[in-house]
Amino acid sequence: LFSGAMVASVLLFFAFFGKVCSDFNNGLDPTDLCQKLTSEIMLTGYGILVCTLIVCFTSFFRNKFPYEIFYVMHHVVFVLFALGVAHTLDNE
Repeated sequence: LFSGAMVASVLLFFAFFGKVCSDFNNGLDPTDLCQKLTSEIMLTGYGILVCTLIVCFTSFFRNKFPYEIFYVMHHVVFVLFALGVAHTLDNE
């Protein structure tokens, strides 16, 4: 449930940023959010999303993978926690 909500919120976030960025490029919006898509906080957010998708994918297909792969891939959660800390330490 959490993973589905996270992926849905990421999709909505990109839809919003894409719309605002497109509007700026067309001269309809004075705010340039296009550069924020490559900022430090976004890069850590991309990493968090990838880690979450890895854990979700290996959980969903846990019966198709050997247990060792499932076990090792779930250690990505520790990377996820580190990225979460880095995500909150943004300089902006």
